[in-house]
Amino acid sequence: MEIKRCLFCQIVSGKEPCRKIYEDSNFLAFLDFKPYALGHTLLIPKKHYRWVWQIKEPGLDMAAAKIAQAMMENMPITYVSYFTLGWQIKHAHLHLVPRNKGDGLISEEGFNRKSISESEMNKIAERLKIFTRLKT
Repeated sequence: MEIKRCLFCQIVSGKEPCRKIYEDSNFLAFLDFKPYALGHTLLIPKKHYRWVWQIKEPGLDMAAAKIAQAMMENMPITYVSYFTLGWQIKHAHLHLVPRNKGDGLISEEGFNRKSISESEMNKIAERLKIFTRLKT
């Protein structure tokens, strides 16, 4: 895949919009466009890697911890699930999904995406980026 055609590389470069909630020198986090739950966040390296295990820059775990902590402190949730998939967007990324027991995220058909209004997405992006210390 050409990096210039990668959606996540376009987001990092500012050519595509996102609801950014965290950023440091190596990583960027933003709300998923088709979330599994309110607050579903994607954490990506700014440099293009195909798989998470290829990332050379330190700090993915610390960034994920900051985001998860912000979710736990500022959303009515029980825990945060982390996972990688990698078949849809060929840029390394980690999913962080706020969860509650019995939330219906997983069914026999697989993961269930949620329909969340633009207004609610914007509100949660603002709440999370404030608490991950994102300076805009």
